[in-house]
Amino acid sequence: MSPKKIAVGSKKGGPGKTTVTVRLGEAFVRAGKRVLVVDLDSQANATTLLEVEGENNLFDVLFSGRPGDILDAIYPSSFEGIDVVPGSASLTRIVTETLVAAEMRLKTAAHGVDEELSAYDYILIDLPPAVDRLTLNGLVYADFALAVAEPTSFGLEGVMRFLETVEDVKSLPHLNPELQLAGIVVNKFDGTNEHRAGVQDLLHAYGDVLLKPYIPLRTAMQQAESRRIPLSTMKTDGSRVLERHFDQLSKNLAERI
Repeated sequence: MSPKKIAVGSKKGGPGKTTVTVRLGEAFVRAGKRVLVVDLDSQANATTLLEVEGENNLFDVLFSGRPGDILDAIYPSSFEGIDVVPGSASLTRIVTETLVAAEMRLKTAAHGVDEELSAYDYILIDLPPAVDRLTLNGLVYADFALAVAEPTSFGLEGVMRFLETVEDVKSLPHLNPELQLAGIVVNKFDGTNEHRAGVQDLLHAYGDVLLKPYIPLRTAMQQAESRRIPLSTMKTDGSRVLERHFDQLSKNLAERI
């Protein structure tokens, strides 16, 4: 059975798309699934958090342009059950280099290796916080797009612009007309009036597309990321709250897709 490929993104930095990518992967693993994270962000934060090192990275895969090369850049992470295709600062060259069919390179790199990739239940693609060739690579390859938003006016604007890009990719037959929107994750919700108003704005604009539960703001997340460890190893009240929220979010997402 083919893995479900989910591109996780936002038009602007800050809402925590890498956090959502990694912690969703963690939750899927707790549910008995195998996960591959593809780090398309040149900041390579997912690669750093998951402590991945290897001879090859995603830049090598995309720049080669050869079908099947993605298999040469898959490495185990420090999080059990999660493998990674590591990102690299060199990915910015994909944005600027003159390349043939630049937006198709991730799809090409995974071509012809469906059997090998079927070892995974989910492929989570951490997109860069911009609309560029790298974002297009992820959306062209993915089955689903998942937007991440902070519940603020700026967060709403970032979601709108990201979803416009998703619609553009769907509208063009040579890109990915089969791409579907999996939903919108509300992250860093702190219960303030501003955030409650932000959630209402998102609900007004997108309704049932918002996935529940909303992920709360907890210092345990920053602590886990600074230590580069799974939430489950922290054993604090805050980490347990986050685990429960991500477990339920992953379950609701799996039912939707």
